Amino acid sequence: KLIVCNALGHNVRRRVGSKGIVEDFERDDGQSATEVAATNHYKKMYDRISGLAKIGVWEYDLVKEEMTWTDTVYDLFDIPRGTMLQRSDVLKYYDDQSLNEMEQLRSEAIRTGTGFTVDIAIRTAKGSGRYIRLTADIEQENGKSVRIFGTKQDVTAERATQQKFQFLQNQLGYLARASAMEVMASTLAHKVSQPLAAATNYLSAARITAVRQTASPQITHALDEALQSTLRA
Repeated sequence: KLIVCNALGHNVRRRVGSKGIVEDFERDDGQSATEVAATNHYKKMYDRISGLAKIGVWEYDLVKEEMTWTDTVYDLFDIPRGTMLQRSDVLKYYDDQSLNEMEQLRSEAIRTGTGFTVDIAIRTAKGSGRYIRLTADIEQENGKSVRIFGTKQDVTAERATQQKFQFLQNQLGYLARASAMEVMASTLAHKVSQPLAAATNYLSAARITAVRQTASPQITHALDEALQSTLRA
C-alpha cells in the first residue's frame, strides 16, 4: 500500500491491483475512490443544472465576515469566477431601492433567525440590468446568528413577462372602460333625443297655430328661436 497526496490535497491509499495496475482505494477522510468519483460526478451535474436554471448558492460567515459564491452567482453579476470579493464590493451593483429593502430584511433575519425572499434589481459589472431573486436563511449557534446563506436566481425574463402581462391587463381595462363610456353616451343620447324630438314637434305646432291666429311678431320670433335651438341640440 502507498500513501500519496492527490491534486485536491487529500492523502490517498493506493494498491497494486490484480493486473498490476496501481489503483486508489481509500482517502484519509474515509471516502473510497469510487465515492470520490461519484461525488465529483454529482457536483458536475449540479453545476450544469444550476447554470441552466441560472441559480447559484451563496453564503456569508457573519463571524469571519467571509463570503462564498458558486460559479453561477459570479455569472449573474458578470464577475470573473473565483474573484476574491468583499461584501462591500458587491453592494455597489444593487439598485438603491432594492439595496435598502434587502438590507432591512437582512438585518431583521439576522436579529430574529428567520429567512426571507426578495426580488432585487442589479446593474452587473458589464452594465447589464437584471432582476435577481434572493433567498436567505440563517444558521444560529447558541441563539446567535453566525451564518447567512441561500440562493440567487436570475428572474429577469420572468419579470419582463410579468410587466408585459400587466401592460396588457391595463390596456384591456382601458378598452373596457372606453367601451362602457360609449354605451353610456349612446344611451344618454337616445334618452335625450326623445324629449328633444317631442319639444320640436310641440314648438312646430305652436308656431303654425301662432301664424294662423295672427299672433304678435314677438311671439312668432320667440317660437322660431326655440325651434332652432331644439334642432341644433
